[in-house]
Amino acid sequence: MIRLYVLVEGQSEEEFVESLLEPHLRERQIWVRRLVVETSRDALGRKRRGGGRFSQWLRDLKRLTGQHPGSDVRFTTMFDLYGLPADFPGLAQHESDRDTVRRASSLEEAMAKAVGDWRLVPYLQRHEFETLVLASLDVLAGLL
Repeated sequence: MIRLYVLVEGQSEEEFVESLLEPHLRERQIWVRRLVVETSRDALGRKRRGGGRFSQWLRDLKRLTGQHPGSDVRFTTMFDLYGLPADFPGLAQHESDRDTVRRASSLEEAMAKAVGDWRLVPYLQRHEFETLVLASLDVLAGLL
């Protein structure tokens, strides 16, 4: 059985992974664990989640890959291409590329290189996830 860890940008993506992706993959013998990137902790030590800087995403990805060794483990991400943090690797040189397929692919490669673990299959959502959900609520309701 493959174990897949999905690091997501926020609660909307987390809900998508939990409600749709996880049951679909479970039928295919893939165990899924979703995590929202941790951006900070408050004075009581409670985690603040969602958004943040790439340095925080990288910290979480490095921690995950280090804590879960093995060839049966994979890692992926679900971050929106639009509004990536300024410290995202390769963003400056690809920012003006209007071809979102090419830009997402280049930035996914830069993320993979920054993490440095062959088990990471990075994913950048070319269109803001929440926009896709709201674009057709009747179709979404039918899926759910």
